[in-house]
Amino acid sequence: MEPKKFSPRGYQVTPRKIESIRAKAIQSRIALGLGPDRFDAAPLLDRLSVEFNIHVDIVEDNEVSNGVEATSYPGLFFMRIPERTWDAIESGEPRARFTFMHELGHLILQHDFSLHRENSPVQHKAYEDSEWQADQFAAEVLMPLSVINACKLFDAVGLAEFFDVSLPAAEVRLRQLRKRNELKEIR
Repeated sequence: MEPKKFSPRGYQVTPRKIESIRAKAIQSRIALGLGPDRFDAAPLLDRLSVEFNIHVDIVEDNEVSNGVEATSYPGLFFMRIPERTWDAIESGEPRARFTFMHELGHLILQHDFSLHRENSPVQHKAYEDSEWQADQFAAEVLMPLSVINACKLFDAVGLAEFFDVSLPAAEVRLRQLRKRNELKEIR
């Protein structure tokens, strides 16, 4: 079976290894005062604004395109979140929590890119893709490797329940950690 080929979803940005993104996620957890396990994203709104000068604007649903869960503007340290997504974040919906951390990842990782005219999209590697990096940041913040290993959260259902993330997010996280041989499972 041939390995799955990466298809860029985002803009080409400064290359980052998983270890670099993980370090940023750990620093962010510490700076935001997050404990080792699940946390509520909604209370972070005030801290982001007051302590880190990151503005989050909750907008009416009709102010964003259908299907857009949130947008971020890294150069401005600004996020726009439609009310439907914010309501889901406040109620602790796992996908919305991941979306919030994903958008925060764009800001923390400083994904400021310049737009320019091209005839075809630029092909780039996963580690250069803004969306892959932001997904990785969200996974690292929401499901820290150190806690996964310390609590022996090696099955997707247990991981999803412990961190209150979606089952697909937990499955992707464990698959990647296994592939990289980072889990402390007894074999």
